[in-house]
Amino acid sequence: MKRNALFLLALALNCYAPHAVAESETHDGFFLRLAPGLGLSSARSQESSDGGTLRFSGKSGTLQLLIGGKIGEDLLLHGAIWDWGILGPKATYEVNGKEVSQVMDGDIEAQMFAIGAGVTYYFMPLNFFVTGNLGLADFRLREDRDKVAETEGGLSLNVAVGKEWWLSDNWGLGGGVYLDFSSIGDEDELRWLGFSAGLLLTATYN
Repeated sequence: MKRNALFLLALALNCYAPHAVAESETHDGFFLRLAPGLGLSSARSQESSDGGTLRFSGKSGTLQLLIGGKIGEDLLLHGAIWDWGILGPKATYEVNGKEVSQVMDGDIEAQMFAIGAGVTYYFMPLNFFVTGNLGLADFRLREDRDKVAETEGGLSLNVAVGKEWWLSDNWGLGGGVYLDFSSIGDEDELRWLGFSAGLLLTATYN
């Protein structure tokens, strides 16, 4: 999965080279966005052999990194790395209509991680943006930052909308909302369906 994902990222980064010269307060040339945020997330397994499902849920943090450049007027192509993680998630096991739940320790993290590519379009002169990313993803459990479990690869779709204000000729600061959907796993293991939604703070160089 990592080899294919790195190829997608390199392809997206390569596409901005012909448009590297940028003017002030325009969306052309090199593009870089860092977007931390907060939200609510969950990851739910398909039914196991005993008919039960496991779900991790809770408040989450997210981080998105986009790097690329202009491919059209106010249109940008970029490589993308993003994740969301729940510290101390609520673990819920459901079988035969009955649920058992437990809040896990704060050193346990349920995390979705993805790497891929996407596009961003700005509606000028309002500087509203729409971003869409598609990438290869996996789902992980960490304890004290060490991985204790990891799924096979899957896909994640990330969409964000928001608005930015120019702070200088090339830097913009703003905010927005995001949605993330993921389907992770293969035929030989449980498939996980992930969902995350929340608010972003965006810092963009363009």
